[in-house]
Amino acid sequence: MATRWGFGADLAIDLGTATTVIYQRGAGVMLDEPSLIATDPRTGALLAVGRDGYEMLGRAPGQVQLVRPLVGGVIRDPVAAERMVRHLVTSLRPSRIVRPRMAVALPGHVSPLERAAVEDAVLRSGARSVFTVDGTLAAAIGAEEQVSGPSACLIADIGAGKTDLALISLGGTVVARTLPIGGDTLDHAIVEWMTRQHRLLLGTRTAEDIKVRIGSAGARGPAGPMRVRGRDIDSGLPRTVVVSPDDVREALAAAVAELREALAALIGQAPPELAGDLVGGGLTLTGGGALLHGLAQHLSESLQVPVRVADNPRWSTALGVGRCVEDFRGCAPC
Repeated sequence: MATRWGFGADLAIDLGTATTVIYQRGAGVMLDEPSLIATDPRTGALLAVGRDGYEMLGRAPGQVQLVRPLVGGVIRDPVAAERMVRHLVTSLRPSRIVRPRMAVALPGHVSPLERAAVEDAVLRSGARSVFTVDGTLAAAIGAEEQVSGPSACLIADIGAGKTDLALISLGGTVVARTLPIGGDTLDHAIVEWMTRQHRLLLGTRTAEDIKVRIGSAGARGPAGPMRVRGRDIDSGLPRTVVVSPDDVREALAAAVAELREALAALIGQAPPELAGDLVGGGLTLTGGGALLHGLAQHLSESLQVPVRVADNPRWSTALGVGRCVEDFRGCAPC
Protein backbone atom coordinates (compact mmCIF):
# COMPACT_ATOMS: atom_id res chain seq x y z
CA MET A 1 0.00 0.00 0.00
CA ALA A 2 1.57 3.29 -1.05
CA THR A 3 0.90 6.86 -0.07
CA ARG A 4 2.48 10.28 -0.59
CA TRP A 5 4.39 11.37 2.47
CA GLY A 6 4.82 14.66 4.13
CA PHE A 7 8.34 16.08 4.15
CA GLY A 8 10.79 13.77 5.90
CA ALA A 9 8.14 11.49 7.44
CA ASP A 10 9.84 9.09 9.87
CA LEU A 11 9.64 5.31 9.54
CA ALA A 12 9.63 2.28 11.82
CA ILE A 13 10.80 -0.96 10.22
CA ASP A 14 10.36 -4.53 11.36
CA LEU A 15 12.91 -6.20 9.10
CA GLY A 16 11.98 -9.86 9.45
CA THR A 17 13.24 -13.09 7.94
CA ALA A 18 9.97 -13.69 6.08
CA THR A 19 8.22 -10.31 6.12
CA THR A 20 9.15 -6.65 6.26
CA VAL A 21 6.60 -4.30 7.83
CA ILE A 22 6.98 -0.52 7.59
CA TYR A 23 5.16 1.95 9.82
CA GLN A 24 4.95 5.64 8.92
CA ARG A 25 4.83 8.30 11.58
CA GLY A 26 1.33 9.68 11.88
CA ALA A 27 -0.18 7.14 9.47
CA GLY A 28 0.41 3.65 10.91
CA VAL A 29 1.44 0.50 9.03
CA MET A 30 1.78 1.33 5.35
CA LEU A 31 3.58 -1.70 3.94
CA ASP A 32 3.67 -5.44 4.65
CA GLU A 33 5.72 -7.40 2.11
CA PRO A 34 7.69 -10.67 1.99
CA SER A 35 11.41 -10.15 2.68
CA LEU A 36 12.47 -11.47 -0.69
CA ILE A 37 14.40 -10.16 -3.68
CA ALA A 38 14.73 -11.63 -7.18
CA THR A 39 17.69 -10.76 -9.41
CA ASP A 40 19.26 -11.86 -12.66
CA PRO A 41 22.59 -13.45 -11.57
CA ARG A 42 24.13 -12.76 -14.99
CA THR A 43 23.54 -8.99 -14.99
CA GLY A 44 22.64 -8.23 -11.37
CA ALA A 45 19.41 -6.59 -12.56
CA LEU A 46 16.64 -6.32 -9.98
CA LEU A 47 13.64 -8.33 -11.19
CA ALA A 48 11.21 -8.32 -8.27
CA VAL A 49 10.92 -7.47 -4.59
CA GLY A 50 8.46 -8.50 -1.90
CA ARG A 51 5.17 -10.05 -2.98
CA ASP A 52 6.19 -10.13 -6.65
CA GLY A 53 9.28 -12.11 -5.68
CA TYR A 54 7.26 -14.45 -3.47
CA GLU A 55 5.07 -15.41 -6.43
CA MET A 56 8.22 -16.74 -8.10
CA LEU A 57 9.10 -19.17 -5.28
CA GLY A 58 9.34 -22.70 -6.65
CA ARG A 59 8.45 -21.46 -10.13
CA ALA A 60 11.34 -19.26 -11.22
CA PRO A 61 13.56 -20.37 -14.13
CA GLY A 62 17.28 -20.89 -13.67
CA GLN A 63 18.17 -17.36 -14.73
CA VAL A 64 16.32 -15.92 -11.71
CA GLN A 65 18.01 -15.87 -8.29
CA LEU A 66 15.68 -15.59 -5.29
CA VAL A 67 17.28 -14.39 -2.05
CA ARG A 68 16.06 -13.83 1.48
CA PRO A 69 18.49 -11.17 2.73
CA LEU A 70 17.86 -12.08 6.38
CA VAL A 71 18.24 -15.35 8.24
CA GLY A 72 17.07 -15.62 11.84
CA GLY A 73 16.36 -11.90 11.90
CA VAL A 74 19.98 -11.06 11.00
CA ILE A 75 21.27 -9.75 7.66
CA ARG A 76 23.18 -12.39 5.73
CA ASP A 77 23.32 -10.59 2.36
CA PRO A 78 23.96 -6.85 2.94
CA VAL A 79 23.71 -5.89 -0.73
CA ALA A 80 20.38 -7.66 -1.20
CA ALA A 81 19.09 -6.19 2.07
CA GLU A 82 19.97 -2.66 0.98
CA ARG A 83 18.32 -3.11 -2.42
CA MET A 84 15.21 -4.60 -0.85
CA VAL A 85 14.78 -1.88 1.78
CA ARG A 86 15.49 0.88 -0.75
CA HIS A 87 12.88 -0.54 -3.14
CA LEU A 88 10.23 -0.91 -0.43
CA VAL A 89 10.85 2.56 0.98
CA THR A 90 10.82 4.10 -2.48
CA SER A 91 7.51 2.36 -3.26
CA LEU A 92 5.97 4.58 -0.58
CA ARG A 93 7.06 7.61 -2.64
CA PRO A 94 8.81 9.58 0.12
CA SER A 95 9.83 13.20 0.00
CA ARG A 96 12.99 13.80 -2.04
CA ILE A 97 13.68 16.97 -0.09
CA VAL A 98 14.16 15.67 3.45
CA ARG A 99 15.26 12.09 4.08
CA PRO A 100 13.41 10.31 6.91
CA ARG A 101 14.76 9.06 10.19
CA MET A 102 14.23 5.33 10.60
CA ALA A 103 13.92 3.10 13.66
CA VAL A 104 14.59 -0.61 13.14
CA ALA A 105 13.75 -3.56 15.39
CA LEU A 106 16.66 -5.89 16.15
CA PRO A 107 16.90 -9.15 18.12
CA GLY A 108 18.43 -8.61 21.54
CA HIS A 109 21.21 -11.13 20.87
CA VAL A 110 22.73 -9.47 17.78
CA SER A 111 26.45 -8.85 17.69
CA PRO A 112 27.94 -5.38 17.09
CA LEU A 113 28.88 -6.50 13.57
CA GLU A 114 25.34 -7.66 12.82
CA ARG A 115 23.91 -4.43 14.23
CA ALA A 116 26.29 -2.41 12.06
CA ALA A 117 25.20 -4.37 8.96
CA VAL A 118 21.55 -3.45 9.59
CA GLU A 119 22.34 0.20 10.26
CA ASP A 120 24.50 0.43 7.15
CA ALA A 121 21.87 -1.20 4.91
CA VAL A 122 19.14 1.13 6.17
CA LEU A 123 21.32 4.23 5.87
CA ARG A 124 22.23 3.30 2.30
CA SER A 125 18.54 2.82 1.51
CA GLY A 126 17.92 6.53 2.09
CA ALA A 127 17.64 7.20 5.83
CA ARG A 128 19.26 10.30 7.27
CA SER A 129 19.71 8.55 10.64
CA VAL A 130 18.99 5.11 12.07
CA PHE A 131 17.90 4.04 15.56
CA THR A 132 17.81 0.40 16.64
CA VAL A 133 15.25 -0.89 19.13
CA ASP A 134 15.02 -4.20 21.00
CA GLY A 135 12.57 -6.23 18.93
CA THR A 136 11.05 -8.28 21.75
CA LEU A 137 10.42 -5.19 23.88
CA ALA A 138 8.88 -3.52 20.82
CA ALA A 139 6.64 -6.55 20.26
CA ALA A 140 5.41 -6.31 23.86
CA ILE A 141 4.64 -2.60 23.44
CA GLY A 142 2.87 -3.24 20.14
CA ALA A 143 0.79 -5.94 21.85
CA GLU A 144 -0.37 -3.29 24.36
CA GLU A 145 1.48 -4.83 27.29
CA GLN A 146 2.38 -2.57 30.24
CA VAL A 147 6.13 -3.00 30.08
CA SER A 148 7.11 -0.04 32.28
CA GLY A 149 5.44 -1.28 35.48
CA PRO A 150 6.85 -3.61 38.14
CA SER A 151 4.65 -6.56 37.12
CA ALA A 152 6.12 -9.24 34.88
CA CYS A 153 5.30 -9.47 31.19
CA LEU A 154 6.19 -12.71 29.37
CA ILE A 155 6.50 -12.48 25.58
CA ALA A 156 7.04 -15.13 22.91
CA ASP A 157 7.68 -13.42 19.58
CA ILE A 158 7.44 -16.25 17.03
CA GLY A 159 8.89 -15.18 13.70
CA ALA A 160 9.77 -17.11 10.58
CA GLY A 161 13.41 -17.86 11.41
CA LYS A 162 13.48 -17.72 15.20
CA THR A 163 11.48 -17.25 18.38
CA ASP A 164 12.48 -14.62 20.93
CA LEU A 165 11.35 -15.23 24.51
CA ALA A 166 11.62 -12.53 27.15
CA LEU A 167 10.43 -11.81 30.67
CA ILE A 168 10.07 -8.04 30.96
CA SER A 169 9.66 -5.85 34.03
CA LEU A 170 10.20 -2.13 34.71
CA GLY A 171 10.88 -1.47 31.02
CA GLY A 172 13.77 -3.93 30.75
CA THR A 173 14.43 -7.59 30.04
CA VAL A 174 14.97 -9.73 33.14
CA VAL A 175 15.64 -13.05 31.38
CA ALA A 176 15.57 -13.86 27.68
CA ARG A 177 16.27 -16.65 25.25
CA THR A 178 16.25 -17.09 21.48
CA LEU A 179 15.19 -20.38 19.88
CA PRO A 180 16.25 -21.36 16.35
CA ILE A 181 12.67 -22.35 15.55
CA GLY A 182 9.90 -20.39 13.87
CA GLY A 183 7.41 -20.53 11.05
CA ASP A 184 10.04 -21.82 8.62
CA THR A 185 10.84 -24.64 11.05
CA LEU A 186 7.20 -25.72 11.01
CA ASP A 187 7.12 -25.63 7.19
CA HIS A 188 10.27 -27.75 6.96
CA ALA A 189 8.84 -30.20 9.51
CA ILE A 190 5.81 -30.71 7.26
CA VAL A 191 8.06 -31.22 4.21
CA GLU A 192 10.13 -33.83 6.09
CA TRP A 193 7.05 -35.61 7.44
CA MET A 194 5.53 -35.87 3.96
CA THR A 195 8.83 -37.23 2.65
CA ARG A 196 8.99 -39.92 5.35
CA GLN A 197 5.34 -40.92 5.45
CA HIS A 198 4.24 -40.53 1.84
CA ARG A 199 7.46 -40.40 -0.20
CA LEU A 200 6.12 -37.12 -1.56
CA LEU A 201 8.29 -34.06 -2.12
CA LEU A 202 6.67 -30.69 -1.41
CA GLY A 203 7.75 -27.12 -1.95
CA THR A 204 7.89 -24.75 1.02
CA ARG A 205 4.92 -22.73 -0.29
CA THR A 206 2.75 -25.85 -0.28
CA ALA A 207 3.95 -26.76 3.21
CA GLU A 208 3.09 -23.27 4.45
CA ASP A 209 -0.38 -23.59 2.93
CA ILE A 210 -0.89 -26.89 4.76
CA LYS A 211 0.24 -25.30 8.04
CA VAL A 212 -2.12 -22.36 7.68
CA ARG A 213 -5.15 -24.37 6.58
CA ILE A 214 -5.05 -27.47 8.80
CA GLY A 215 -2.01 -27.09 11.07
CA SER A 216 -2.50 -27.02 14.84
CA ALA A 217 -0.71 -27.42 18.15
CA GLY A 218 -3.52 -29.01 20.16
CA ALA A 219 -5.96 -31.87 20.05
CA ARG A 220 -8.81 -29.67 18.83
CA GLY A 221 -7.49 -28.54 15.48
CA PRO A 222 -9.19 -27.57 12.22
CA ALA A 223 -11.70 -30.08 10.90
CA GLY A 224 -11.44 -31.90 7.61
CA PRO A 225 -8.60 -33.36 5.51
CA MET A 226 -6.72 -31.61 2.72
CA ARG A 227 -5.66 -32.87 -0.71
CA VAL A 228 -1.97 -32.20 -1.24
CA ARG A 229 -0.12 -32.37 -4.55
CA GLY A 230 3.59 -32.96 -4.88
CA ARG A 231 6.24 -35.00 -6.68
CA ASP A 232 6.61 -38.70 -6.00
CA ILE A 233 10.18 -39.30 -4.85
CA ASP A 234 10.42 -42.73 -6.44
CA SER A 235 8.77 -42.15 -9.82
CA GLY A 236 9.37 -38.43 -10.17
CA LEU A 237 5.76 -38.00 -11.30
CA PRO A 238 3.05 -35.76 -9.80
CA ARG A 239 0.90 -37.40 -7.14
CA THR A 240 -1.90 -36.36 -4.80
CA VAL A 241 -2.38 -37.56 -1.21
CA VAL A 242 -4.93 -36.75 1.46
CA VAL A 243 -3.54 -35.30 4.71
CA SER A 244 -5.52 -34.95 7.93
CA PRO A 245 -5.14 -32.34 10.70
CA ASP A 246 -3.91 -35.14 12.97
CA ASP A 247 -1.11 -35.86 10.49
CA VAL A 248 0.01 -32.24 10.46
CA ARG A 249 -0.18 -31.98 14.25
CA GLU A 250 2.12 -35.01 14.46
CA ALA A 251 4.56 -33.34 12.04
CA LEU A 252 4.65 -30.17 14.15
CA ALA A 253 4.74 -31.84 17.57
CA ALA A 254 8.52 -31.73 18.11
CA ALA A 255 8.83 -28.00 17.33
CA VAL A 256 5.84 -27.15 19.53
CA ALA A 257 7.31 -29.21 22.36
CA GLU A 258 10.64 -27.37 22.07
CA LEU A 259 8.84 -24.02 22.38
CA ARG A 260 6.84 -25.23 25.38
CA GLU A 261 9.91 -26.55 27.18
CA ALA A 262 11.88 -23.36 26.52
CA LEU A 263 9.07 -21.24 27.97
CA ALA A 264 8.89 -23.49 31.03
CA ALA A 265 12.65 -23.14 31.52
CA LEU A 266 12.44 -19.35 31.16
CA ILE A 267 9.72 -19.15 33.79
CA GLY A 268 11.89 -21.32 36.01
CA GLN A 269 14.69 -18.74 35.79
CA ALA A 270 12.45 -15.85 36.87
CA PRO A 271 12.66 -14.39 40.37
CA PRO A 272 9.82 -15.79 42.52
CA GLU A 273 7.95 -12.46 42.64
CA LEU A 274 7.91 -12.12 38.87
CA ALA A 275 7.03 -15.77 38.34
CA GLY A 276 4.05 -15.23 40.62
CA ASP A 277 2.90 -12.33 38.45
CA LEU A 278 2.46 -14.70 35.53
CA VAL A 279 -0.41 -16.46 37.27
CA GLY A 280 -2.46 -13.37 36.52
CA GLY A 281 -0.65 -11.72 33.62
CA GLY A 282 0.39 -14.84 31.77
CA LEU A 283 2.05 -15.08 28.37
CA THR A 284 1.50 -13.00 25.23
CA LEU A 285 2.19 -14.44 21.78
CA THR A 286 3.30 -12.19 18.94
CA GLY A 287 4.72 -12.78 15.46
CA GLY A 288 3.17 -14.71 12.60
CA GLY A 289 3.80 -18.06 14.30
CA ALA A 290 1.36 -17.05 17.05
CA LEU A 291 -1.45 -17.69 14.56
CA LEU A 292 -0.90 -21.47 14.58
CA HIS A 293 -4.29 -22.91 15.47
CA GLY A 294 -4.60 -24.03 19.10
CA LEU A 295 -1.12 -22.87 20.14
CA ALA A 296 -2.30 -20.45 22.83
CA GLN A 297 -4.62 -23.01 24.40
CA HIS A 298 -1.98 -25.74 24.27
CA LEU A 299 0.63 -23.56 25.99
CA SER A 300 -1.86 -22.36 28.59
CA GLU A 301 -2.77 -25.91 29.55
CA SER A 302 0.89 -27.00 29.61
CA LEU A 303 2.33 -24.03 31.51
CA GLN A 304 -0.65 -23.38 33.79
CA VAL A 305 -0.72 -19.65 32.97
CA PRO A 306 -3.10 -17.56 30.87
CA VAL A 307 -1.96 -17.20 27.25
CA ARG A 308 -3.28 -14.65 24.78
CA VAL A 309 -2.47 -13.84 21.17
CA ALA A 310 -1.86 -10.16 20.40
CA ASP A 311 -4.64 -8.45 18.46
CA ASN A 312 -2.41 -8.19 15.38
CA PRO A 313 0.53 -10.48 16.08
CA ARG A 314 2.19 -10.08 12.67
CA TRP A 315 2.41 -6.31 13.16
CA SER A 316 3.15 -6.17 16.90
CA THR A 317 6.85 -5.37 16.52
CA ALA A 318 6.29 -2.71 13.85
CA LEU A 319 3.57 -1.10 15.96
CA GLY A 320 5.90 -1.09 18.96
CA VAL A 321 8.76 0.50 17.02
CA GLY A 322 6.16 2.89 15.63
CA ARG A 323 5.71 4.28 19.13
CA CYS A 324 9.38 5.26 18.90
CA VAL A 325 9.04 7.23 15.67
CA GLU A 326 5.98 9.00 17.02
CA ASP A 327 8.25 10.49 19.69
CA PHE A 328 11.96 10.08 19.04
CA ARG A 329 12.76 11.94 22.26
CA GLY A 330 11.28 9.05 24.22
CA CYS A 331 12.92 6.40 22.05
CA ALA A 332 15.33 4.20 23.99
CA PRO A 333 17.66 2.51 21.47
CA CYS A 334 18.92 -0.98 22.26
